[in-house]
Amino acid sequence: MEITREVRDYAAKLNDKNMLSSSEAVEQARQQGMDEMSEKFRELGSQVYVAEE
Repeated sequence: MEITREVRDYAAKLNDKNMLSSSEAVEQARQQGMDEMSEKFRELGSQVYVAEE
């Protein structure tokens, strides 16, 4: 629920700045989030399972 609210809030901010439709803003926010998590995955060695510390 928290993540959904954050995505909607972020999309609303994008909508205000870029004058995008709601669905376009949500898609752009989703893509940016996926890009950020992909980068983090690569930084951690691109392994699905990592050793517990």
